Amino acid sequence: MSELVSRVLDKENLKATVNALETGNYRNMPPVSADSQRYVGAVLNEEVEKQFGRKERPAVELILNSIDAKPSGYSGKYVVKVRRAEADLVGMYHNISVADRGVGMSLYDMLVHLSVPFGTNKKNGDYIGRFGVGFLSALQWGMNDNSSVTVTTSDGAEKAPFGKVKGWKAKFYGSDGKPTGLRCRIEPASLPGRGTRVDVVTNAYRVGRIGDYIAETLGFFDPERAVIEFNGQRVNDGPVGDRYNVKIMGKTEEMRIQMGVEQTKNHAVRLFSNGVLVETKPINGIDVYVDMPASVQPSIGRDELVQDRAYREAMENFWTIMLPWVETHRAEPGMTRALRDGLPKIADKLDCPMENKDILARALGLDSVYVCKTAEAGWLRDFFGDGISEKVYGTMDDTCVEEWTDYSGGWGVIEPLFNVIGISTVETGLKEIKVRDVELAPGYGGKSPFLRHKKKVYRNVNHPLVDGTGTAAKYALKGELKVLTGLTEESVEDDIFIGD
Repeated sequence: MSELVSRVLDKENLKATVNALETGNYRNMPPVSADSQRYVGAVLNEEVEKQFGRKERPAVELILNSIDAKPSGYSGKYVVKVRRAEADLVGMYHNISVADRGVGMSLYDMLVHLSVPFGTNKKNGDYIGRFGVGFLSALQWGMNDNSSVTVTTSDGAEKAPFGKVKGWKAKFYGSDGKPTGLRCRIEPASLPGRGTRVDVVTNAYRVGRIGDYIAETLGFFDPERAVIEFNGQRVNDGPVGDRYNVKIMGKTEEMRIQMGVEQTKNHAVRLFSNGVLVETKPINGIDVYVDMPASVQPSIGRDELVQDRAYREAMENFWTIMLPWVETHRAEPGMTRALRDGLPKIADKLDCPMENKDILARALGLDSVYVCKTAEAGWLRDFFGDGISEKVYGTMDDTCVEEWTDYSGGWGVIEPLFNVIGISTVETGLKEIKVRDVELAPGYGGKSPFLRHKKKVYRNVNHPLVDGTGTAAKYALKGELKVLTGLTEESVEDDIFIGD
């Protein structure tokens, strides 16, 4: 393999290699230096084995290459067929194939595009497998004994007998588990028509759960561009979410957003590029799907988006179009709560501050409620009664409280519900506690006589325990304040609960 790549990297040697394969005369092929092969071997070690974190990823790369092979002006349904079946070696090895009826490759194209790292002619934005390294990653599946990766392709330019077309077959195989140990055998082939088929025989451990991974990564790919079938079943249902036109570096491009609150185990922010899943960022309580504008591209490793100018402008647009999305979908069951909690966490996951927070707060009804932690919301309900619920929004997420505090109604929503009529001083063995005696608005009053808010303690003078007499009432009141202040029973004087 190192020798082949070294030959292809040299233009004159490439021409001689093509001529030798076409004529069968290998006598005039120029030699390849040992230094060149050592350099190529180092590159292959990086590009074959170390590109991607997921062992299933090469299958997706092969599919994307097949999609990019769709001919210009193609009409009708363009299908990429993926099959996986156990081989005959007691289930230890598996057969995988990816086939298309795309433009196919000539011998020259096959040598350049399959064996040369970054040897691609695909343009940014026009193609989804544009780095020229995807196929090389699949070669890791052919590095061991009894493993191989075979490419059969034809551009349909030359006819062959029996209604077929002439093409070429390249078989990559190894034995020592190393990219530098890969070998390649190239020979003529005949095909039913133009297109490319990649056949893999490999150890099942190297493959992983390919079907699930393909569905996860390509499930939202646009079937108008290509239908992806896995073992005869269609994988991609198409894009989801609302579509918006946005400006990215002066160009109008499409961006899609979808959110859901279904009960799933794996809530996440999922970022797509051209319908292909790139990043998954776990999050609680909401699923977010964002298909980025075409100018936002994945890194070479395909596991993150390049955070360049296009990405930053896309994120700015994300918060701009979030407002109409919220207004359209907030009435869906559970959506308002999910968005109240979710938007600050989404901003954190995307490392992109929320824009238009004041407008979003109003759209989510946060301008008329007091935002606080769930525990504090419980204390408010205990003090004011259930009637306070519509004026309080409790969340378990600190980020949510921090983000919305300045844009919500705040404590000002609560203050009109009580009137301070006096202040009592409670002395204990540890400290003095100032208790504000209050009368609550009509219709309010809960099970607790006390409320603590920001180092202030309020007492509902109309609570039955405050007006109650006898030992039972006294100790019940004592217990309520003890829980509220954290004081131990021994440190609280009995007489502080009756009178001032």
